[in-house]
Amino acid sequence: MNQMLLITYCLFLSASAFAFTNYVWQGSPSPVSPFDTWATAAHSIQEAVDVAVEWDVVLVADGEYNVEDPIVIATNYITVKSVNGSAETTVDADFKSSCFSLFGNSVIEGFLIRNGKLASGFGAGVYIFNYGSVVNCLITNNSAPSSSGGGVYCGENSLLFNCQIKGNDAMWGGCFFQNK
Repeated sequence: MNQMLLITYCLFLSASAFAFTNYVWQGSPSPVSPFDTWATAAHSIQEAVDVAVEWDVVLVADGEYNVEDPIVIATNYITVKSVNGSAETTVDADFKSSCFSLFGNSVIEGFLIRNGKLASGFGAGVYIFNYGSVVNCLITNNSAPSSSGGGVYCGENSLLFNCQIKGNDAMWGGCFFQNK
């Protein structure tokens, strides 16, 4: 099954060459949907995700993106990717909510994901329902004290690739995989 997930990820990469790009940059002077240039980039990741359609790429500029609600990715086959990786791009929930909820067969790539917290539910840092992928991320300091997957909860056929998961806590594991 891991081969299938790797093939799916490779398809994401090849399809993204033909995809539309939605930009996110907090310093954008004129944010206007569909956020198709840096000058009209969305100020929040969720805004750009909300207008993305299958095979689109949401490209996120360096910076710290604070969230009060999780970034919900429900569209299949989109990639939410930072420009310069987890050393330069942070999603921080400040213990107000989880950071990401991934419901579509999509990819999150290149983020520091921190300070997510859940009173109930799964995955304070990242919740992957099924078939999603998290790549090249550092997932740290997230907490789900009465649930599973403080850092990340991976549903069926999910993929974590080249991620560091450390300093997370939960009742049942800082990283939880549902195996089927």
